[in-house]
Amino acid sequence: MFEFIKQTQPIAFYTIVKRSEDKFIKRLAEQIKAKGIIEILRKGIKDLDLQINLYYKNPVFYLNQKAQDNYQANIFLVTRQLFYNLSNSKCTSQTKETTCLSAAFIVKP
Repeated sequence: MFEFIKQTQPIAFYTIVKRSEDKFIKRLAEQIKAKGIIEILRKGIKDLDLQINLYYKNPVFYLNQKAQDNYQANIFLVTRQLFYNLSNSKCTSQTKETTCLSAAFIVKP
């Protein structure tokens, strides 16, 4: 995530590093918990005086090179389900255990 922010929003990235990456991660987690991941992805995260985008939509107008570059810089993919607790791999769409995620974000290879 920090690599994406560094590439697409360098001034904000260096401000985050200067202030503390851990504090930014904590703020991000708080906002995801309060607003939900979809809201954060759509509108970005507000951290003090910074407005950070976590992804860029496919630009409608192909002549805007900066918008194209930002879109190409996206590093997140969405997957339907991800197991992150190997001791409980019985997650189904009916399972409501905390060891299952219905959407996860993973870095593109």
